[in-house]
Amino acid sequence: MIQVAPYNTFYPELEEHMNQVGIEPTINIWNEPLPLGVVDPHDSLSHPAGVSDVQAETAALLDPDQFTNFLIPNWFAGEVPGPTTKDNPFPLPEAYLASQLKNLLEIFASYIVCKEINEFQLCKVAIEICNG
Repeated sequence: MIQVAPYNTFYPELEEHMNQVGIEPTINIWNEPLPLGVVDPHDSLSHPAGVSDVQAETAALLDPDQFTNFLIPNWFAGEVPGPTTKDNPFPLPEAYLASQLKNLLEIFASYIVCKEINEFQLCKVAIEICNG
């Protein structure tokens, strides 16, 4: 089964590319997948036993706890002419954002335990994490 999740990345030219092809970040319907087709009851490879031929196959939403950041490397380091995208233009749904924050806090807590750091170092690490 196909799983879908919110768009969660960006690169410097993303907004320019979205404008060129007419993608509007305010229209964010990733969680409304379209049915992909009709299940053939005679094809045992395409469906589990007992599925009727009138059911449409569709995508499932990814569990927020399995959601992660997708990073696009900057292969062509240097300045990009014109305005650049600095963040994901699509807002994350609350459940996915909460999962991201929980994961970040777990990483942060592990770091604190491993490094046995003081309050000043803790603030410095928090700033570094927030700034990417």
